[in-house]
Amino acid sequence: MGSWVAFHTALLAPERVRGMVLIGALHRLAAQPGMSELLAAVHDLDDPVDREFITEFQRSTVHQPIPEGFLQLVVDESAKLPAAVWRRCFDALVVDDPEPRLGEIDVPVRLLWGAHDDVTGHDGQLALVRALPQAHLVAYPEFGHAPHWEDPVRVAADIAGFAGALLAGGRSAADSAVQPT
Repeated sequence: MGSWVAFHTALLAPERVRGMVLIGALHRLAAQPGMSELLAAVHDLDDPVDREFITEFQRSTVHQPIPEGFLQLVVDESAKLPAAVWRRCFDALVVDDPEPRLGEIDVPVRLLWGAHDDVTGHDGQLALVRALPQAHLVAYPEFGHAPHWEDPVRVAADIAGFAGALLAGGRSAADSAVQPT
């Protein structure tokens, strides 16, 4: 969902955005396989939202094991949201489509994506590369939708390299900071 926030921030206040790192960025969520089933499940939620549903949902975003304590922290935070918020968030992601305006985002964009990401898919990432004029895709072959949970040190280093190059040398340096795949 953070990619939606980043897209809209860059479109509404471009003077405040120098570059973007998007992890598992969404592209036309409604078109993703299994999304209609997930939306139906979210629409069936009641308060309090079932912890088993939340745990299964969060666990489905990773390919590599993550520490159980961290997973429980994520589940605890997710459980604070009432069912109506879950519904509104997912509905907005399906209805809102910033893609027609993505070409207006004229800053370096690094797309970090796990090849086992069942949420966004490789085709979606390639569509974002085509839609965003300065986007480069970095694919992690061993991760899922949340590579920053699966190997936070590696992902943080990639982000730091991109941001450091962007701050030090501008757009062309940022483009070479992390080699796209």
